[in-house]
Amino acid sequence: MNEVKSKTKTVTKPSIFTKDFILLMGVTMLSGTAITTQMGTLPLYVKHLGGSNAISGIIVGILGIAALIFRLPIGYLLDRFGRKIILEIGLIILIVDFSALNIWISLTSLLVLRFIQGIGDGIQSTSTGSFAADIIPPDNLTEGLGYFSIAQSVPQAFGPMIGLTIVDHLGFQYLFGCGALLSLLAFGLSFQLKDHYLANRLTHKSDMVNHDHHSLRSLFHNGAIIIPSTIVFLICLANSGIIAFIVQYARQNHLSGSSYYFLVSSIVTILVRIFSNQLLAALNQRLTIVISILLIASDFFLIAIATNGFQLLLAAAFYGAGIAVLLPTMNAIVLNSVSTTQKGSATAIFSAALDVAYGGGVIVLGFIASWFSFFIMFLTCGSLAILALGVWGVWQMKV
Repeated sequence: MNEVKSKTKTVTKPSIFTKDFILLMGVTMLSGTAITTQMGTLPLYVKHLGGSNAISGIIVGILGIAALIFRLPIGYLLDRFGRKIILEIGLIILIVDFSALNIWISLTSLLVLRFIQGIGDGIQSTSTGSFAADIIPPDNLTEGLGYFSIAQSVPQAFGPMIGLTIVDHLGFQYLFGCGALLSLLAFGLSFQLKDHYLANRLTHKSDMVNHDHHSLRSLFHNGAIIIPSTIVFLICLANSGIIAFIVQYARQNHLSGSSYYFLVSSIVTILVRIFSNQLLAALNQRLTIVISILLIASDFFLIAIATNGFQLLLAAAFYGAGIAVLLPTMNAIVLNSVSTTQKGSATAIFSAALDVAYGGGVIVLGFIASWFSFFIMFLTCGSLAILALGVWGVWQMKV
């Protein structure tokens, strides 16, 4: 009897928080903060150099355009040469770029360096996303991506405030120096990472050969990649209107609290991912996705009819809670649908959907706001979220 008991062992669930996972979160937070310190400060720098609001828009937006252009080639390189070397190249680009911003000081050089910065940011964000997919145990992918996305949310919550504080007290030279320093620290941490993809590549060598020539084409025909990417595209397209116009809308309608909208949204996102990850992983995935999209839609509709600052911040909490669940779940669906040797390219496609949404969404929704009103624009944003829910529902009926 004792022998039987001794042979019966409890299966230990693999830990998500390994050394490499924690290091990767550090790399992501540091490099992400380096980028987001410029979110509110770059237009001020353009004005300081004598540029107009139109030039500010171009310089701010070109980061996403550069990232979009290079996403798919980066994905291919990640699957071809591994994660670590590509990640380190991206971080080196960021270090050099931030340093150069204090050497070449003109609107033209700013435009060029911002484009190069977009390349570096596209490389590091796609690399870290692929890295995370390799490190997280497959059975815990949704939960692990939820925790990993905290590292992506923290810079969005605190980066802009750090940047504005530096500019107000020290100046733009220190802002770019801070970006270079944060990128350098991320580069130092990246040296400690083990490239699990390269370590396991021999096991999947034949798989890689088979996918080399037709990999990208097959991914674009994979519904488990295209549908989740379409859903996050619609959501982020809608959210681009919030990012661009929430402050202007709040001031126009005398609503207080707009400066705290993104902080509240990011904090709620972080809290939901910290305290609800295991619970959400145990719940029905279809139901949680429906609830998360409805919460996001409620954000847009509530902003459209908001009459005070409290409603604005409540809307921010709705979005934070919804996106906290939706984004890692959609990402997990994408990554679970591909082989090990396709995860880099799949991550690139998923990330490119966000690039297109945020890059083009501001232009489209800006025209709607100009031709009609902010009220109509935010109703349009809510309708896009409902459309995303419809896309999910139709796909679920087919699978």
